[in-house]
Amino acid sequence: MKYYSELSNIETQIIRLSAMSSVLRVISNGAEHSSDEDVRNALWYIEGAIEDIHDCINARFNELRETVRDEDSEPETKHKGGMKKKKMMTDRELP
Repeated sequence: MKYYSELSNIETQIIRLSAMSSVLRVISNGAEHSSDEDVRNALWYIEGAIEDIHDCINARFNELRETVRDEDSEPETKHKGGMKKKKMMTDRELP
């Protein structure tokens, strides 16, 4: 696959985002039983992690978009020399 590493990097960030969503759900459910400081620290951690994920996804997406755009704008060159095209066999020529 041509863009496998780029797509894999974006997928990693999406997985991280899903994990942060789960952590936020746990914190919101447990906020009643936690101290104010614990809740503030947890929210501060989640906010930083989500900002980092957003920045990574945005940067990777822009890189991938530019790569695809640049590739699409390059003129196609015809292949010169090399191997000849294989002849397609018809039903009559099959062994």
